Parts: sequence; structure tokens; C-alpha cells
Amino acid sequence: MITPFYVAFVFYSTSDESATWEVDEIIITAENSTGIIENSNNSFKLFPNPTSGFVTIKGSLNNNIQVEIYSIDGRKIENISVSQSGIINLQNIESGIYLLNILENNQLISTEKLIIQ
Repeated sequence: MITPFYVAFVFYSTSDESATWEVDEIIITAENSTGIIENSNNSFKLFPNPTSGFVTIKGSLNNNIQVEIYSIDGRKIENISVSQSGIINLQNIESGIYLLNILENNQLISTEKLIIQ
């Protein structure tokens, strides 16, 4: 997936006369990016999404699955241990858009977007 981003230039002139300039080419490359890790193996499904209370995580759950819940502005809201049933109670979290990091044995394996209504 290609994510667009924007580059801005600010030009200040020290004279009252108009000045112009031109950019011919900008090349930006990145090997590592910071952002949402795409779930490439699709080993987990999160539903219902949007939700109003309970969410189920389906996948190969073992005894060491944790879910970290972050607000869209990056604040850590909660850390939850997931039971074998995969059901998470989110009734105490206010409405909004959240990012859920799914960890197995303290290793990040998936990041999912969740909408709570």
C-alpha cells in the first residue's frame, strides 16, 4: 500500500520585488517507515468493527496474547490479556478510533484499527 505524504517549502524574500523559484524534482526514499504495520499474514480477525462494547479476536490464540489499545493521538489507553475465547470487553472505553497492537510473547504481530461507537 502506498501512503501519500506532503512536502512543503517556505520561501522568504528580503526584497520588495517579487521573486520566483522552481523545484525540478524531489526524490524521497525510505527503507523503514514508522506507522501502522500491515497485517500481511492475516492470522487475526477482529470483529465486530465498529463495536459498542465487546470485540472478538479470532486466530491462533495461545496463552500469551496481549492487546495494547492506543488512542489515535498515540496515548496508551489500556493493556489487556486475551483469554482463549478471544473476547475483549471494551465497554469502559469511550467512543473513538483506536489502534490495537496484538502481541504474542511480547512481540508485536499485528496492528488493527478499531472504531468504538
